[in-house]
Amino acid sequence: MKIISKKYYFMFMLAAAVILLFFVAENIRERSRGRAGIQTEQIRQFSQSTEIGDIERDLSETEFDNIDRELDDIELELMESSMM
Repeated sequence: MKIISKKYYFMFMLAAAVILLFFVAENIRERSRGRAGIQTEQIRQFSQSTEIGDIERDLSETEFDNIDRELDDIELELMESSMM
């Protein structure tokens, strides 16, 4: 006695795999936003003032560490793809 057919079992497994991939992709996206997202938000919160004191305060409050971290990854990918 069959409980479910192979066709429905395959469709169920495929749907479960798609859902799992979606959650994994969302997790990766959220982690990649982490530090870069914080830095982006800091940059967006700059004062709109053009006064030198306000500009200096904006620059001193903003953390620019690792702001170009993704550039290293891009350069590495370009080098790897050019070697193929």
